[in-house]
Amino acid sequence: MYVAFITVGIHQGFGIYNYILALAAIATMLVFCGSGILSLDRRFGIS
Repeated sequence: MYVAFITVGIHQGFGIYNYILALAAIATMLVFCGSGILSLDRRFGIS
């Protein structure tokens, strides 16, 4: 994610930084909190 932030951000300008930071924040939230009741593996009984 960090590499995408740097390489794409350099070529696209500052407007793309907000989108990449939002994706990083969502990914970090999913790592620490999990997807909870909305996860498919919980619905199918895999986990």
